[in-house]
Amino acid sequence: LQSAHACVQDILKRGKLPMFVGGTPMYLKGVLRGFDAGPPADEAFRNAVEEDLQQHGISALRERLQQVDPLSAAKIDAGDSRRMIRALEFARATGTPISHRQLQFDSARSSDDGLVFALRVPRPILHQRIETRVDEMFAEGLVAEVQGLLALDQPLSKTSRQAVGYREIIEAIAADDAPETAAEQVVFHTRRLARRQETWLRSFSEIRGLGSFEANSAPDIDQCVETMVETILSFGR
Repeated sequence: LQSAHACVQDILKRGKLPMFVGGTPMYLKGVLRGFDAGPPADEAFRNAVEEDLQQHGISALRERLQQVDPLSAAKIDAGDSRRMIRALEFARATGTPISHRQLQFDSARSSDDGLVFALRVPRPILHQRIETRVDEMFAEGLVAEVQGLLALDQPLSKTSRQAVGYREIIEAIAADDAPETAAEQVVFHTRRLARRQETWLRSFSEIRGLGSFEANSAPDIDQCVETMVETILSFGR
């Protein structure tokens, strides 16, 4: 975030308007409201919790988090084991629940105070686009890409192995299944990720929505761009 804000200041000094495009909702929220990075990762602790997760399931993980940080347990999505483990790790390392530290996220502002746009696509259309995109990824060699990465001398990082698309193929290979059979799981997990992102986006008071989650058709991109340009040019007048 420090690097991001340094880039913003540099761009502003040159008389230009910085633009952030893409990225995860959490990073966006961090840029807008600040972010407490917390302690570094404790891989030994994470591995131990992952083993417990595999043995006892995600419900047991949530119950464990409820004992340590009930507020985080209530906020974190029921299937988001990664954030639950991070919350446990944070509390263990600092002695303070993560929900008591990352209070910057509660500092909401009005959408009129900034220029933050999000494209809202109806869920049925989004699901169809996800299916089409996954089909294209497999057709264009995703399996071969993963197999090539696994064959490298430098092993894939744990984070890379957990990425949607990679994880499912790696698990299929480990189970001696045809890697191509992982496509259905990639679609399923991508849809679930999209739902979590929608939830994040709905929580951003700073965002000006383009299109609608409830509409029956995809948003008109040309109209969305025109709205963005008009809003940017008139901002602060």
